[in-house]
Amino acid sequence: MIESSHKILLVGAGQLGSRHLQGLAQIDIPVSISVIDPDKTSLKTAQERFVEIKENPNIKEIRFYTNTDKAPASIDLAVIATGADVRAEVVTSLLADRTVRNIILEKFLFQKEADFAKVGELLQKQQVNAVVNCPRRLYPIYRQLRNILSGDEPITLCVDGSNWGLGCNVIHFLDLMAFLTGNCSIKLDDKLLDNAILESKRPGFVEFTGTLKGSNARGDLFEISSRIEPGTPLQVSIGTANQQIKIHEAAGKALFINKVTGTEQQETFTMPYQSQLTGVVAHEMLMGNECGLTPYHDSMLLHLPVLRSFIGHLNKVSNKQYDYCPIT
Repeated sequence: MIESSHKILLVGAGQLGSRHLQGLAQIDIPVSISVIDPDKTSLKTAQERFVEIKENPNIKEIRFYTNTDKAPASIDLAVIATGADVRAEVVTSLLADRTVRNIILEKFLFQKEADFAKVGELLQKQQVNAVVNCPRRLYPIYRQLRNILSGDEPITLCVDGSNWGLGCNVIHFLDLMAFLTGNCSIKLDDKLLDNAILESKRPGFVEFTGTLKGSNARGDLFEISSRIEPGTPLQVSIGTANQQIKIHEAAGKALFINKVTGTEQQETFTMPYQSQLTGVVAHEMLMGNECGLTPYHDSMLLHLPVLRSFIGHLNKVSNKQYDYCPIT
């Protein structure tokens, strides 16, 4: 490997992993990249997506492997874009025989509660700077919203839409709530989850519909719903005593309503792609700066109540007893 460049390891070259790779391909500091995936088809897709990006002289070397044996012994940044079912094992194995300075972890983090503490202790022991990729914190529209909402609290966050993947994606909106309020301590009410457990698009995984409600320690409220009936576009609505903001992410439209004056203002915005974010985040982490993503410990506080709710719900409505939740 080239010694003068930062060493980056990407584990998992599937749909999301290949988008991370496209982001890394646009980085503005010298790097050497190793891409690991046991599936040769995924590696091929990642290679194809890599070459779609304009050639970058900062990419000093890129290699594709089916296992971690040939990965560098010292890694400046690891991006773990595997499924939740193997992620804890991948992180544990990686840290067992390699030095890693920074890690970006995909979500949903892990399927078993014990893995959160186990991985957390390992990250702390080895002083790894670890963040979780809930990228709405980086979206200009939500950064703008945080400024607008500052001092106007408490807030109520409502998310509603059809079949948008409550199981694997609810963490995005709980993280958004934490970002807007600065509070990661939440209580969940899962009584309105639907009893029907759906098969995920990915074999061996499940999905949920229905509603998760709750509050945080500051007194802010949330209600997050995924309807089993089709036809409702995803909408994010944020209300305070003085204002209501309605965000249609897919349409790129935000409506700002002043409850005091009754005035309305509409803005358009663009949702960044993952391929536009990873290079920027990687640069900040490699330079030792705050990258804007959620620190591991904060994300763990948000993940665990969700995981416990889902496992409890599975055990209530299914014939099988679970000690894990098969979401990804």
